[in-house]
Amino acid sequence: KLLTHAVFLLLSCVTFGQEIDPVEAQLLWETNITAILEENHELIVDQTEFPLNTFYGDLTSEEFRTSMNDFFTQEVLEDIGQQTPADFQVVVNADGIIAYMLVIMTTTITEDGEFESATILSFKKELNGWKLYHIDVAG
Repeated sequence: KLLTHAVFLLLSCVTFGQEIDPVEAQLLWETNITAILEENHELIVDQTEFPLNTFYGDLTSEEFRTSMNDFFTQEVLEDIGQQTPADFQVVVNADGIIAYMLVIMTTTITEDGEFESATILSFKKELNGWKLYHIDVAG
């Protein structure tokens, strides 16, 4: 429950209510999300806007390339694999940019208990296709 509230607060700077364009969602899935699921690091970098804004700070392409496995852990990849293009959320961010977001929920179990977190991937449409431009984490 706390994580749900944290994700809500994190996303409070955006406006929801836009309709998903199923053709665009499918295109985004077939290009960018498929590259992530296939762990095609070169293609992921090509489909990313730099500097990439992340919870670690802004990353260059080389920094992102060397830390990609920190973002796309096995748990994150498994959760993405359970989703479909219909799971994108369309938002207008604070800069007025229409973005498609994918929220990936993961659970970590330690000796201290069970912890949920959300990785949020944000994509925007550019002239040369969809670009990953922001990665955030809540929880």
